[in-house]
Amino acid sequence: MPKAKKLKDKSRRQDESWEIKLKELKEYKDKNGDTNVPSKYKDNPQLGNWVKSQRTAYKKVKLSKERIECLQGIGFSWAAPLVGWDERLEELKAYKLLNGNCNVSSKDRNNPQLASWVDYQRQSYKKGKLSSEQIESMIGIGFEWTLRKLDWDGRFIELKEYKQVSGHCNVPRNYKANPQLATWVTNQRRAKKKTSNAKISQEQIKRLEDIGFEWELRSSRQPAQKVSWEERFEQLKVYKEEHKNCNVSSKDKANPQLMKWASNQRTKYKKGKLSSKQINSLNGIGFKWESSKVVGWNERLEELKEYKDKNRHCNVPQHYKTNPQLGSWVMNQRAEYKNGKLSPENIKSLNGIGFKWVISRVYKQAQEEGVDAENLSSTGETQITIPSLPPLG
Repeated sequence: MPKAKKLKDKSRRQDESWEIKLKELKEYKDKNGDTNVPSKYKDNPQLGNWVKSQRTAYKKVKLSKERIECLQGIGFSWAAPLVGWDERLEELKAYKLLNGNCNVSSKDRNNPQLASWVDYQRQSYKKGKLSSEQIESMIGIGFEWTLRKLDWDGRFIELKEYKQVSGHCNVPRNYKANPQLATWVTNQRRAKKKTSNAKISQEQIKRLEDIGFEWELRSSRQPAQKVSWEERFEQLKVYKEEHKNCNVSSKDKANPQLMKWASNQRTKYKKGKLSSKQINSLNGIGFKWESSKVVGWNERLEELKEYKDKNRHCNVPQHYKTNPQLGSWVMNQRAEYKNGKLSPENIKSLNGIGFKWVISRVYKQAQEEGVDAENLSSTGETQITIPSLPPLG
């Protein structure tokens, strides 16, 4: 085959390939309203790369007039889209859902651009360069214009809340739910021993001791302090109030002793070693003498209905602390539905309570990080209280 013919055939194939991509881009625009295909577009990654190559060729004046006209004819944008202010705000809302605050650290490797944007908003606010609408939007999600450390009283309140759930004040050093609280607790012990620069007043010492704060942590070689039956029972009542059941999970790192105690009560009950008073007390708070068995589909559906009555939606986080099994069950229903393994009756039952088979990106991110449902509304937004407008300067 002559060389000229080979080149002609190659050019023809390239033109045909280009026309196919143009057609795919038109379909993308019909579906999404623009031609800004992400470079990592999962449905068609080649299309994202192709769009990028068209912009590059245009900048280098390597795109033919005919192709330029074809692309312009469908409203092609030659400049790569910049992330707008509103889009960054949505990213910040998602960040708050996952982290509980808007203070994106400059050391956060997962959100470097968002961290820079957050810092820029604070600088722009000080210089009076933000519009009133932007300021109100930021305040609306609880944005702090000046970073501040939580004061002593704030941490003390957190410690009281921790004790109410856990029954003690010994926050583990690797406490993932609130690492700052764990550090603060350690600092209080060091301050009292005067082994650090931190200071603690006699009034603060008394307040900590009043809630049962231990200044000396028991080492593994020291005998464990015996906790009375009545004290454990009170801890179980607090647990029930928090979790709506008495089934202390073996995965609950905050309550390992309470979990063992609850298990021991079941063993003693079977052996007839509990008093009638103890049995009546446990029955009175709905204690189950048999370990939790596999919960049926209809029982989970009832739990989901109760969840919806409380939260106004069915999007239970995968790591829902109050009922982690329900979070996993909800995720499994979506997976089985997607794979065609869910019965028509089950689908109908879930549809009947407003179950959503596909959830938003924000919800997916929140579920992956284990955000509590109490932090989410039916629209996936954060529940916040709008504070007063801070002064400029």
